[in-house]
Amino acid sequence: QKLLIMKKYIVHISDIHYQQNREENQNLVLDAFFVDLREQIKQYQTEDVFIVLSGDIVNAGESKEAFDSAYSYFSAKLDTVGIPVANRICVPGNHDVSRAAIKSNFINHKSLISSNLEEDDFNTLINDNDTTQIASKFENYFAFVSKFSSSGICEKMPWVSKIIISKDICIYAVNSAILSIAGLSDNGKPIDDTGKLCINTREFAKVVGEDDYECKILVMHHNKASLSAWGQQWYSQYIRNKFALSLTGHIHDQDIYFNQNHEESFIELNAPQ
Repeated sequence: QKLLIMKKYIVHISDIHYQQNREENQNLVLDAFFVDLREQIKQYQTEDVFIVLSGDIVNAGESKEAFDSAYSYFSAKLDTVGIPVANRICVPGNHDVSRAAIKSNFINHKSLISSNLEEDDFNTLINDNDTTQIASKFENYFAFVSKFSSSGICEKMPWVSKIIISKDICIYAVNSAILSIAGLSDNGKPIDDTGKLCINTREFAKVVGEDDYECKILVMHHNKASLSAWGQQWYSQYIRNKFALSLTGHIHDQDIYFNQNHEESFIELNAPQ
């Protein structure tokens, strides 16, 4: 019932994997998408329409040129459709991080993933120490967001961000790619970070605080299964009980989970590629 009375409209897309110099293929699909989007939202006031890009905006996060090309294309299309910068919300995915930045600090980064930090240890590491090396892998993504969007995960709010879209609705953007190793290999063997990714839950708790918005919405790239054991517990016990909607990507397949009881309702949407 909460979602039925919403006066705001959210377009959710994910895993675009935009590549420079591949316009002849990818833009055919994207052009058709934006034609359809313009038709779908023409009945609404454009200030009431928001677009969420839940990660993997580009295919290779170390390529500034790919982000620049994505910005030129998507910004122009959204300007034409009528969705302003203030209504564009982004979070990074594993493809949006720079492999080159990870390689420059590979041993430490691999150690962070393999150490399976507990929640308190991870939060202390991220909140009480210099995170310049970790944040450096998002440099190109941050530059893209600084032009493309005024909401979501950005350089000033790299871990958690709050976006109030009405007096009743608030979106909480979360960086789930903090420990992502972006598919790199070690001695020829791919490093699997599935089930090892961590959320800055301490910062999340501070941002959410005592908020009592009727409709709270979570946006992050990775689904629950990608998170660490304690991250999955946080998602199951907190998000599913306190939030109305979760928007994720990563799995490249559309998936919908809906749970409703006499006290709460929760919808989880995974966007297809």
